[in-house]
Amino acid sequence: MVRVYPFAALRPTQEFVSQVASRTPSSSDIASLQKELDSNALSYLHVINSGISEKNPNGSHRGHYDSAIQYFERLKTSGVLIHEEAPAIYIYSQKFPDNHIFEGLILGISAIDYLEGSIKKHEYTLTEKESRMVEHVTQTGVVGEPVLIANPNSAYTKDWIRRHRKGDPVLVFTDKENIEHSVWAEKSTEAIAEIQLAFREIDSLYIADGHHRIAASSMYLTHMHNEKNWKAEQLCFMAYVLADSDLWIKPFHRLVKGFTEQEIQRMITGLQDRFEVESCKDPVIPAAKGTFGLYSREGWLRLQFKEEAAYHTPAENLDVSRLEQYIFKSLLSVEDSKSDNRLGFLRGDVSTQELEQLVQAGTYDLAFVLFANTMQEIQEVADAGQTMPPKSTWIEPKLLTGMLIQEF
Repeated sequence: MVRVYPFAALRPTQEFVSQVASRTPSSSDIASLQKELDSNALSYLHVINSGISEKNPNGSHRGHYDSAIQYFERLKTSGVLIHEEAPAIYIYSQKFPDNHIFEGLILGISAIDYLEGSIKKHEYTLTEKESRMVEHVTQTGVVGEPVLIANPNSAYTKDWIRRHRKGDPVLVFTDKENIEHSVWAEKSTEAIAEIQLAFREIDSLYIADGHHRIAASSMYLTHMHNEKNWKAEQLCFMAYVLADSDLWIKPFHRLVKGFTEQEIQRMITGLQDRFEVESCKDPVIPAAKGTFGLYSREGWLRLQFKEEAAYHTPAENLDVSRLEQYIFKSLLSVEDSKSDNRLGFLRGDVSTQELEQLVQAGTYDLAFVLFANTMQEIQEVADAGQTMPPKSTWIEPKLLTGMLIQEF
């Protein structure tokens, strides 16, 4: 059983939404983040990256939060942000330039259901990052980006969306990537009760993206329940729920540095014990499970397991786990992908040319290209109570921050 709730979102007005709602850059892409902050005084990124916004990324956390709160209050008092007049469940769609559409529901999901295991996770959170998020929510009292949730039982919710997506959206705008965003607010008590009942028939939902946000929100909400005895409908985190079959799942590629040419050659020789190794003129983009692309300064290799690799758990059956076990640990002595600074990660929608450039420039020595995990594999790992290695999946759609805001 999953309990969902409407909430009265804080949101930009139609006039300002294209300036406020922003795509969060990678944590390593400080230059892009700084450019957005410098060029857009209304970006919600000023609230979540106040240290950089104030040109003082190394200043005190207290100062950062004070700046974030002041910026947020200015957005409200100036009329850039407004509250929905009544709690609602929101129908949200993203329409891409090729006319592909992602469509689902933004609503509140019970943090109790997450803590009790009905909202299943497939990766661990990093303690430091989670702590920063908890502190941000505690200090500001807001969350500006939903958790992305996969729904394996979506037929009824899709029908509900079809029947209730009517009238003009409360927000409609096109972002810098030419993606059109539309939001409808359903406030009818009968319609809300209907979809709440439908979710109660669902055994489990799966976190697709946002493990740190959901962990931080749940920790904060647990504290508020204990301290202020918040009611059940207040103990919810903002989520965007889509059909699991509608998500795009891409791999995260692996980059390796810090090895001599002799060590790399020994590794390539060692690969032949377990893999068929084929030299290729063109980039190797795996088309099936069990195949890997490997790029070094000598060119491309295709790696294919000679025999089906043995496994005992769903997590061990993942290609990314096999890469870690049979290449990183066995041949490169990389024992912990979470902490070894010789490893880098690059999302699966970047070009192979970018991988080649990173290796040829000497930034990295090797690039491994993987086949994407499937939603079934992700769910099997989550159902078994296991976790995947870090950076195992790149899942879309990616969400904007500051489009709908949950204010506690």
